Amino acid sequence: MSGRISRAHSQLQQQHLNYIDARAISDTRAKFVYSGHCVFEGLVKSDIALAIRKEASMTEPSCFESIFNDPDKSTSMRRMCKAGILGHNVNLAIMEFLRTRALIATKWHNIELGRYSVYLRSAPGLKLQTPHTDFDPAEMCKVWSGQPEFEMAKSFSIMIALQATKLYFVDAYGILVPENLTAGDVVVFAGDVDHCGAEWNVASGKDAFQAFGDRFNYRLFSYVPSCYKPEF
Repeated sequence: MSGRISRAHSQLQQQHLNYIDARAISDTRAKFVYSGHCVFEGLVKSDIALAIRKEASMTEPSCFESIFNDPDKSTSMRRMCKAGILGHNVNLAIMEFLRTRALIATKWHNIELGRYSVYLRSAPGLKLQTPHTDFDPAEMCKVWSGQPEFEMAKSFSIMIALQATKLYFVDAYGILVPENLTAGDVVVFAGDVDHCGAEWNVASGKDAFQAFGDRFNYRLFSYVPSCYKPEF
């Protein structure tokens, strides 16, 4: 840690998160305002990210459910389950960081719902996800037109990488651009930003097995809706 730590960087954050100085936070937040998404690199401590992944991998397989409307719940390669105690506590620290230091989470967000987090799990053979938004852009626009401050209160999502992975975003030309992530990186993206989950191939599964003893890709994830209207 360098310089004087802000009071806003609480004991909860010190326990789970690396300290990021004000200039780095400002630069990263500017990217969020400009492009609709940003990455706080290495925000979660590496040993904590590893411990979260271990917690996720030890979750009973029966607790995971298919997501993204997969009709065959028994064979879905992209699944989710409620996060455990450590994952929940880290999510609390991140929400506090986004509220008190990064100033992305505001009084206009439903912070309580945002604190609910899940583990995402991908299996080898998973294909690239179809580009989508996490919230309905049309509904978001309706709220925006009626609430001038909504620009500061857009619903957004948070994803924490627990191992090397990537997340794609669609740029202004419709091209998929990957954000390459390492364990501990925290991605924040607005609800009307087009994105898609990455593929998880057999080779990636082999790398995961060598590093962790299993072939899955785990992430910690949560939605943070606006208090004005959850545009799911």
